[in-house]
Amino acid sequence: MNSSIKATPVNKSYIDIDEVNLQSTVLTAIFWLEGIMMPTVGIPGLLGNVVTTVILRKSELDLKPVFRVLVTSLLVWDSICLLLTLVIFSLPRVWETYNLYTLPRLLPHILPFAQISLTASIYTTLAVAIERFICVCKPHTKISFRTGLLITVFIFVFSLSINGPRFFEYELKEIYVQSYIAYPDGELHQSENKSVLVPFPTEMRRHPIYSQVSTVMSILLLHLVPLISLCYLNCAIFLAIRARRHILTSSGRQRRELVVATVLTVIVLVFLLCHSLKFFINFVELWAVIKDLSPQSVWSPRMNVVVSVSHLLISVNCSTNFIIYCCKDQRFRDTIWSMIMSSFKANRDNGNNLVDLHQARSNPDSPGSPESPEPVTWSTNLQDQCL
Repeated sequence: MNSSIKATPVNKSYIDIDEVNLQSTVLTAIFWLEGIMMPTVGIPGLLGNVVTTVILRKSELDLKPVFRVLVTSLLVWDSICLLLTLVIFSLPRVWETYNLYTLPRLLPHILPFAQISLTASIYTTLAVAIERFICVCKPHTKISFRTGLLITVFIFVFSLSINGPRFFEYELKEIYVQSYIAYPDGELHQSENKSVLVPFPTEMRRHPIYSQVSTVMSILLLHLVPLISLCYLNCAIFLAIRARRHILTSSGRQRRELVVATVLTVIVLVFLLCHSLKFFINFVELWAVIKDLSPQSVWSPRMNVVVSVSHLLISVNCSTNFIIYCCKDQRFRDTIWSMIMSSFKANRDNGNNLVDLHQARSNPDSPGSPESPEPVTWSTNLQDQCL
């Protein structure tokens, strides 16, 4: 049930112009980061993830089934995370009505799903890195397709379980806001009152123990464990690739595994770069919780810009898989080119067939045209008309 509260009115007749200018600059920066740059990156990223998912099903890539199912799962989670990020952060920057009336109703429900998809994306990246580590460093160890499916299901259940409490962190409250008009001299004049729904933290979310435990678990499970593991696995894979490139007697399958491992190395490096700022933000939050500091003391307006940059980097991470595959895998590029040429040839053949059919119908006496039926004659003889 929605509760109603009244916003505290402004108790001063004049405002600080410097503060207003700072807030305006921050809002402009956030608009460009989340309202313009994120969709510019995210929408092509969604299309690229769909194309990559389709191409990964092609047998020409010569990929192991377990690697194919894990990377496909990664693309799905990245796409969900990217779509929800655009809905939560980008759309409100360019659509005021959606920001005021629709997003507050959706936010308590879709924000946990965004966290679930982000967690699943992180641990699926870790699972793919472990699979490549086994293939490159322990090539005689086999991982079945069924194992890949079980890993995918386990990651989903794990992501859902650790983010389950987030569904109870926010509730909707109706507030009455007094809007003011600021004149150039800094004087304020009341304009009108509005009633809006705003998500507020629940009592559970505001509890100090819950805040401490959730912040520590977030840093531990979503940052320290994955980042340290990915750094170790990436270094081990890189050293193995560097050592085996000088072996000329390696089989075609081994060379293919090294190429795929190189692709993964780039994916992990992009992942580490894009998630580093988010790790810094969560560490600041943990420090504030441990020191029992007020949010205003550590969360300046400039920190909101840092958060927007972090959102943009997460979108970049979820959107670059297609570009990485195109740059690092020759077979991936060949498969794309083959699909484009096959589609172009099919459209050209269909067009030629339509032209030939039109010419045949317009010139029935031309060679190769279908024979025209003989004209039907009706007999006036009664005997010819009866059987």
